[in-house]
Amino acid sequence: MLMDCVGVQQLDLLDIEVVFPNGYAPPNKIFEVIMNSEVYLMNQGLVFNEGETMDGVYEYIWHIGIFDESLSNPPRKIYRFFPLDIKEIPSFLHYNKIFGPDGNNKNSWFNKGNSLSDLKKYEEAVGCYSKALEIDNKYTYAWYNKGLLLIELKKYNDALLCFNKTLEIDDKYTDAWLNKGIVLIELKKNDEALLCFDKLLELDKNYSEAWYNKACIEALNDNKTKALKFLRKAIELNESWREWAVDDEDFNNIHDLKEFKELIHNE
Repeated sequence: MLMDCVGVQQLDLLDIEVVFPNGYAPPNKIFEVIMNSEVYLMNQGLVFNEGETMDGVYEYIWHIGIFDESLSNPPRKIYRFFPLDIKEIPSFLHYNKIFGPDGNNKNSWFNKGNSLSDLKKYEEAVGCYSKALEIDNKYTYAWYNKGLLLIELKKYNDALLCFNKTLEIDDKYTDAWLNKGIVLIELKKNDEALLCFDKLLELDKNYSEAWYNKACIEALNDNKTKALKFLRKAIELNESWREWAVDDEDFNNIHDLKEFKELIHNE
């Protein structure tokens, strides 16, 4: 289904149309979002960017696209909103769109990558981040997000390159140190991974996931004392690691120790 508004072009703003499946939401709810968005545009000016997302109806996340040709009459450039996680919308209505004048806008490609990532279209999202990096090779967040998705795709060597690039640009990016360490674990380079977690903890000594991963590595290395020490620290910072550790096979070497059981069961 399609709903739209006409008229704000007189104020040098883009009109809005919304594409959604039949039965997705009552038309009055969709109309309310359109009107609220138009009021926002009139108050703030031209503020929506290609690839951004917004809260829609019933807690659905909506994607924002900028299209040169509307679906409704009269033909005009327009904002098009559509729910991210609804499969019934034909792809030609959203992602199979050429960026046109925004083709050289790194943020457009980055935002499109984020939206595709939300839809778990990881290969396509990686392509968008690569496009952003062709425009700006120092785009830290594009390198980082690309690395995250390459982990999802189990392309660990490529992911490692991305995190190395991220850290060349910003060596205080704690999440990049964490994920570089995680990739190195997958590549069976545990000693190098430990160095990443140590570097991260120099920057933020309360980063619990770094302590937890250090505990995992030390347990795998059969360094029981260190493994228990680091796991205890992780749990002190974040109780959820207690539950994670129960079934984590990395702790098989210490699973039967009295100290481990006391730590896990909070005795």
